[in-house]
Amino acid sequence: MKQTLKTRRFLRSMLTAGLAVASTVALTACSGNTASTSGGDDIKQGLNTFDSVEAYQPAVDLLPASVKDAGTLKVVMNVGSAPTKFFDTDGSTIIGLNPDVARLLGKTLGMNVDIENVQFDGIIPALEASRFDFAVASMATSADRVKVLDMIDYGHWGSVLVTPSSGSDLNGEEDMCGKQIGVQQGSFQQNTTLPKVNQTQCLDNGKPAINVVTLPSMPEALVQLNSKRLDGVVGDTPNMTYSIQQQPDLKIVGPVNKSGDTTVTLATKSGSDLTPALTEAMKHVITLPEYKESFSAWGLQDSTVSEVGVHTATQP
Repeated sequence: MKQTLKTRRFLRSMLTAGLAVASTVALTACSGNTASTSGGDDIKQGLNTFDSVEAYQPAVDLLPASVKDAGTLKVVMNVGSAPTKFFDTDGSTIIGLNPDVARLLGKTLGMNVDIENVQFDGIIPALEASRFDFAVASMATSADRVKVLDMIDYGHWGSVLVTPSSGSDLNGEEDMCGKQIGVQQGSFQQNTTLPKVNQTQCLDNGKPAINVVTLPSMPEALVQLNSKRLDGVVGDTPNMTYSIQQQPDLKIVGPVNKSGDTTVTLATKSGSDLTPALTEAMKHVITLPEYKESFSAWGLQDSTVSEVGVHTATQP
C-alpha cells in the first residue's frame, strides 16, 4: 500500500502544473516566471492568449472556406508532459509550449483554437479520420509518418536517457543493450531512435538487444523507472529535463542517438487543404517576438527554428 500511494502521488505530480510553478527558476534563465516582451503580451509559464498578435492576411487568404466558416481550429496533442503540454492547476486548462504555438497560429490565422487531449498513439489515426485540423504534439518526422501526414517545422530538440541517480550501470546509449528501457508508445524514440541505437550499439557488436518497454505516457514510464521496473527511460530532452527537476532520485545520463537534435513539427492529414495556410502562418509566427519569448518562458530558448521546413509524401 505504501508503494502504491507513493506511485500515485508521483504520477499526479507529473500531470499537474503545481510543481511547474515551484520549478520556474530552474526552468528559465529569468529571475522570475515572466519573460519580458516587446510584442505587448505578458508571456509567462501559464495560459498565454497572445491578444496583441494580429491576423496575417497572406496566411488567412489561404484558409479553406470550410475551415474559415467554422471559425475554430480543432487542435490535438497528448497532454501530460511539462513543459511542452500539460494541465494547469485547475486540471483542465492546457498550457505549455505546444499550446502556445497552437494559439499563436490561431491568432495569426484569425481563428479561435480548441485544443483536445488524445493519447499519443491515437493522434495520427485521429488526423487521418479528420477529427482534428492539426496536431502540435512534438512530433518528429519519419519515413512512415510523412506517408500519411504533412509535417511543418516549429522547433527542434533531441532525446536523452534518464536513469536512477544512484545504483545504475547505464552511462550512455552503449550500455542499454540487454536492459529494460521505457519509451512512450508511438513516439519517435520507440519507432526510430531506439531501433537505430539497438542496431548500431547492440546487434552489430554481438550484444543482446535492448528490451524496449512501451508505456502510454512519459509520466507512466517514469513511474516504472522510479519503482525499479525499468533500467532507464528515453524521451524528449525538454520533458526529461523538467521531470528530473521534480525527481532528485533521477538523472540525465546523456543524449541518445548522438547524430543531433530532431526537428519537431505540426502535423496535418496528408494532402490537407489546410497545409498551405498553416505553412504560411508558421513562417510568419517564427518572425514574431512572442514566438521566441514563449520558448524562453518555458526554458526552451535554444529550441527555436529560423526557417520552416515542410515534409510531405512527395517532399520528405
